[in-house]
Amino acid sequence: MSRGIERRVIRLERDRHFDPPTAILADRPVTEEEAAEALANWRELVFSGRAAISGIALCLTCERDMTEEEWLAECAPDAAARSAG
Repeated sequence: MSRGIERRVIRLERDRHFDPPTAILADRPVTEEEAAEALANWRELVFSGRAAISGIALCLTCERDMTEEEWLAECAPDAAARSAG
């Protein structure tokens, strides 16, 4: 193996992420219980394609496509204000 390729492989191996995620990023609201369960079962979620790892965060994706009305009801910036008032 050439020295250049060997250095690249060493750098890639060094930068690989082996620690479990400690934070959650999601494209939808996530309860504390759901977050705890996701962090406990992160390998299964990543393997099945329902999540990805980005640094220390487990990135959850929506399991289904939401309609525009559902998105507005759950994810819009002012949805919390509308539901509170």
